[in-house]
Amino acid sequence: VRGSILPGRLQESSMKTLHFFDPKCVLTNGSHYKYKADHKFHFCQISGKNWQRRNVAEKEVMCLCVDALRWKGTQLLTDSLHCKFAVVFFKNPSYQEIIRFSGNRKERRLRFDETFMRMILKGALHLLYDERNSVRILKIIPDGDSSHRRLDEHRLVWRLVEDNLRPLRNYVNISPDVIIEPVNSNHRRYAEDSDHYINANMLQLADMVLGSTIHCCLKEGIELPRRCNCGDQIGIDMKRGLISKSVREIFEKKQKRKGNFRNSGHFKSFAISEVSIVGQRWEFTHIEPSEIKRKVKTGSLF
Repeated sequence: VRGSILPGRLQESSMKTLHFFDPKCVLTNGSHYKYKADHKFHFCQISGKNWQRRNVAEKEVMCLCVDALRWKGTQLLTDSLHCKFAVVFFKNPSYQEIIRFSGNRKERRLRFDETFMRMILKGALHLLYDERNSVRILKIIPDGDSSHRRLDEHRLVWRLVEDNLRPLRNYVNISPDVIIEPVNSNHRRYAEDSDHYINANMLQLADMVLGSTIHCCLKEGIELPRRCNCGDQIGIDMKRGLISKSVREIFEKKQKRKGNFRNSGHFKSFAISEVSIVGQRWEFTHIEPSEIKRKVKTGSLF
């Protein structure tokens, strides 16, 4: 599974709000001191039976993330950040799909990943933006470097620009100065006033949104308590369900409102897709959370 957060209009008036993505701050009410949430946020590392203050912080961070996806009607943030996220489910590539690429085993796998990332980026940009909401790519921030080599900017980015057969749509623009800047997602490695510190926190949010999405898809239908106090004993699925509740709610809202969802502040703010390789073609298909759970059970996904 791959996921990414795509920042929207980060105008000067929104830059101050962006700094509130720092998990230590959580919200603008001094939650750093309230929850002591200086840990690295990583969904898979949410564990333990007791509901703790750090879990409250994680839950509030997810509420903040969901609010940042709105293009109107924000409830927690001062300005609409127009952020977007895309999650793609796919099977591990087969030997036949990897062997098409040149190089040794590690190089072939990395070239496959670069091609896959390019397809995801293009698909997400075309789906989540439009003529009235254009986008410009200035920087791509992956979570750390590959163990083999750094990502190839030409293979990942510039082939999108050079593709005359399937060109980028006119509302998608890639800056000639675009760079790929790997950042370690541990914010404690960087000075608090640095860009890397903010970007590390953004990567943590991407991980939390991705983890919440997977949990909501695979654990659909779990009944959650209306209230949970610190110290209460709950199962791990219940704990992760409470933390990802705000993500679950936007999925349910989309399913319930159907065509009327286009009037929602979350319209075109997220996409969940399944990708398959058919011959030389990459085919993306919209998929509902309930379908993902069924496909995992039948072994047709993962």
